[in-house]
Amino acid sequence: NLLVPITGADGNILAEIKANGNILGTVTSSFYTKTGTVRETSAKKLYASRNITVTPQNQPTTAVDIRLYLTSAEYNALRTSTNSQGNLSGVNTIGDVVILKNTDACGSALVNNPITITPQYAESFGSNYVLQGSITSFSTFYLGSPNSGILPLQLLTFKGSLQENNVALMRWTITNEIRTSHFVVERSIDGNNFTSIGIVNATGDGDAKSSYSFTDLNAGSQPVSIIYYRLKIFDKRGEYFNSKTISIVLNKSINVLLFPNPVKQILNITLAGSGTNSVMIQIMDLTGRIIHSEKNISTQNSMISIDVKYWRPQVCILKVTNSRNEVIATRKFEKI
Repeated sequence: NLLVPITGADGNILAEIKANGNILGTVTSSFYTKTGTVRETSAKKLYASRNITVTPQNQPTTAVDIRLYLTSAEYNALRTSTNSQGNLSGVNTIGDVVILKNTDACGSALVNNPITITPQYAESFGSNYVLQGSITSFSTFYLGSPNSGILPLQLLTFKGSLQENNVALMRWTITNEIRTSHFVVERSIDGNNFTSIGIVNATGDGDAKSSYSFTDLNAGSQPVSIIYYRLKIFDKRGEYFNSKTISIVLNKSINVLLFPNPVKQILNITLAGSGTNSVMIQIMDLTGRIIHSEKNISTQNSMISIDVKYWRPQVCILKVTNSRNEVIATRKFEKI
């Protein structure tokens, strides 16, 4: 269950495999490296200049791990190159690179339509990069942009915008929509780990442009201020590619107003925010001693009245914290 390296003629590691308990027997490998520019599929999608074919004596019966290495030169070429139509690959970070797997023999070009394996992680390795994926069989592997498959569909635009009440709206436009099945909308709070939040069925056909949209009503309840989205686009054969990742900045601000100030008898506090989360308020003296607190207060146009007539005259601090105990607002007032 150790990572076993596969090296090239120069001794550099090209890949590593972890059997995870499977008895693979003797494992052989071959690789191809193209000099010059990166390659493109028949659908004009770019993929890296090197591929590797791994052939075990016994195919695994359960999932195994594979690590593929990408030099900085190969990554930069994939990131900056344009295809024969002048379009960039869509790779902006190493996290945009995906693993492509198909049944090709080791050769100079991607021929059979690949499946896309989203890496479990993709990160720097010294001055180069490493990507790890989980697979159930060995064959030929390529590294490419999120839409390097041979699916004819083209994603023209994918944009997101923030609506009222921290609702996120995604819109995208498709052309050449042949045999497209559906779109899975995925959300992430860290830009790396994505979960499905909805499915939109494809309705277009042929070369005409089709427009789609999806509304995330739960964006405002996420525990972050920036949310990431992407599309997983499926055709009717179950093949898919991932779109680029977009981000939407939420409005996590809250307006806090207290009156009168100074206050003698009744202190009124109003809370107005665009999210649907609840908050906690605490009133403290200047030594930090808590005089009054209330939990689970809605941020949507709430007003609280507190009887302070028996409090001693002093300067007080109102502190508002969210569900993660982060201070999101403070106000000072005087009790007279």
